[in-house]
Amino acid sequence: MKKYLSVFTVIARESIWRLPVLWAVSALLQTAVFYTNMFSERVLENKIISDAFNYYSDRIGLSNVFSFALLLTGILLMKTGMEFRTKTGYTLRRLRISEKQVYVIQALYNCLMIFLLFVFEVSLCFALANWGTTFIRADYITNQTVYLTFYSTSFIYEIFAGRNIVTVIRNILIILSLGFNLSAFSYLWRRGSKYIFGILVLSAAVLIFWISPGFNYTENIPVALTAVGTLLIALGIVRSRREEYDS
Repeated sequence: MKKYLSVFTVIARESIWRLPVLWAVSALLQTAVFYTNMFSERVLENKIISDAFNYYSDRIGLSNVFSFALLLTGILLMKTGMEFRTKTGYTLRRLRISEKQVYVIQALYNCLMIFLLFVFEVSLCFALANWGTTFIRADYITNQTVYLTFYSTSFIYEIFAGRNIVTVIRNILIILSLGFNLSAFSYLWRRGSKYIFGILVLSAAVLIFWISPGFNYTENIPVALTAVGTLLIALGIVRSRREEYDS
């Protein structure tokens, strides 16, 4: 177990300090967007906080900023381990761990980071929703305002899912598919192959949260099945490759 933790550390150190900086910048931008939207005509007229989160054709939405952060997070995770002919590669060989095992560990690291991004985003939205209640007259606010904001805002609901077990499972599968496909990109890049499919999976995930259409149960099922399919494709492609490290 110790050597696997050592490999996890080796992989993590390439991006672990960059990701919090990226997410902090995303949080600042989303806070600025939310603050601006709270003074928009739509919010002032309807007195509904969820209108400050949603995307409109004349205004940028929080989903746009989050989706861009997800894209950059994916790029940083893909970049991790793209080159093992350095000190990193020497360390992994010394630990006597196969490259396919490195692939799995990197995929799990990717999944963890994407999951943490989702948790961070939900926490940020909760904080902004609470902050938003201070901008609206008290007679329009109840103890259910934040709760209703989470369930009435399609962007937040796509990430948070709430009690919608289908959306929860869908998000878990999207995270797994992203994590293993991004790792497959790094794995194949080291072998001189370009795994364009990994980029397509990342782009599709970004598009889902950029649009945040508010999928219902029926619409979430094909999305979840697609995530399973793309996950199996990544695993199958890596499994078909030879075991040895490239020289």
